[in-house]
Amino acid sequence: MSQHVRTVVALLSLSPSSARTFLRHPQLQHDNVIPKVTFLLNSVGLSKERVREMVLRHPKMFNSVMLSDLVTTVDYLKCEVGMTDVELKRMIKKHPRVVRYNRVTIKRNISFFRTAVLGGMGTKKERTKQLKRIYLQAPRLLGYDPKGLGVKVDYFKRMGMENEEVRELFVSCPSILTYSTENNIEATRAWLECQGLGREKVIRCLVKYPNLFTLSVTQNLEPKVEWMEGRIGLDRGRGHVARVVSMFPPIMWLSRTNLDDKLTYLQTTFGWDDCDVRAVVLGMPQVLGLGLDGNIKVTVEYYLGQGIGKEQLGEAVMDSPSLLAYSLEGRIKPRVEEMERRGIKVRYAPLYVVGMPEKGWRKWMDGQGGTWSVTK
Repeated sequence: MSQHVRTVVALLSLSPSSARTFLRHPQLQHDNVIPKVTFLLNSVGLSKERVREMVLRHPKMFNSVMLSDLVTTVDYLKCEVGMTDVELKRMIKKHPRVVRYNRVTIKRNISFFRTAVLGGMGTKKERTKQLKRIYLQAPRLLGYDPKGLGVKVDYFKRMGMENEEVRELFVSCPSILTYSTENNIEATRAWLECQGLGREKVIRCLVKYPNLFTLSVTQNLEPKVEWMEGRIGLDRGRGHVARVVSMFPPIMWLSRTNLDDKLTYLQTTFGWDDCDVRAVVLGMPQVLGLGLDGNIKVTVEYYLGQGIGKEQLGEAVMDSPSLLAYSLEGRIKPRVEEMERRGIKVRYAPLYVVGMPEKGWRKWMDGQGGTWSVTK
């Protein structure tokens, strides 16, 4: 074992098996590996474990990238984007290949995002802040060709998106630029329109829920709809799918088990059939986005604990599914307790008042006289 290898073994605390792996890569036998390892450990602040993983998983990178380029990349990102050592460490850990990108590549990339994506947005300081956010979320974008990125930007604009919508999309979900326009985004757009969503609703889904467009039509979207058709009888021909997806896109990436557990609980608790639960889902599909144990169950149990019968509660939820979505501690309990102080038993009051806007709630409470309770 050469002195060079011994030094690297000591720097990274390589185990015997890792040392043998190291020796199998001729790219790692060069003396220039040591200063790179030292730089990542001391200047960037990566852990031994992380640098060890980078060296063994990306041997060609350590052989091809020059230390001067590596230093330039780090320093340039600090200067141009204002990244801190901690942020650089996190970014390199997430995408080790970022250290291969030289200053010219990064400069072109940064210029593209500043002009084509963030141009016209606030102050230079605000644009730099958003640019850093983009790279921290999707560091691999630093190595993308601006021409290819420009083609994707043009695609979104041809969809009918305004500049502000394109900017919001890329800032909130920059990884959307790493997906194939044809195989992912365009395929999903066409599928959504086929379900009955108009162009404006498709764009709204894209801006607010870009994850929807990273799903495969054949492996994710279509199987999920077919499952919901069989489970609760959603009918595409009557616009059910379009309604559910446009109102609550996350339903398309929640697991079947997650959804089925909630549907089963509601049906079992309230004695609902598929038609009943379908009506609730169509009325407020967001209900299926609530946590079963942390939201739905505790809220139902609280209502039942106030003396409300299951049938009464089921009918109320059928009419107003949002009764399950309000904050138990922030809205439901305080209002029930206020009603109690006024001698109003919630089980005898119309339950929808619990979810009224504050102004309507105050007006309703001010109009109550005497007591609603028939018991002490």
